Amino acid sequence: MICNDPDPIICKCCTQQGKGVIVGNEDVDGLTIPTPESRWKHFKGNIYEVDMVALCSDTCTLKVIYHEIIDVENSTCLSHVFWSRSLKEWNQEVDLPDGTRIARFSPM
Repeated sequence: MICNDPDPIICKCCTQQGKGVIVGNEDVDGLTIPTPESRWKHFKGNIYEVDMVALCSDTCTLKVIYHEIIDVENSTCLSHVFWSRSLKEWNQEVDLPDGTRIARFSPM
């Protein structure tokens, strides 16, 4: 289902069904939805701040919009580059070369 609802606040493709919560085409039950301005450490060591969680108009899936904090002490972002990653990817575990599985992003 592709969401073409013109009302950005009440999107008809976002529903609650039983105990599982469906947003767009995704079951978000059990997934962590990061809050704006929260800080997260990427498994490679970089620090990121979440700007928002957005609903993709093409796929009706949730995307985390975030940017890198270059100077953590002064909260300075020098790159002005914003990244997006699907909520499912945000919550994924990744395999390290030694076979260990860790979270892609960890809250700080």
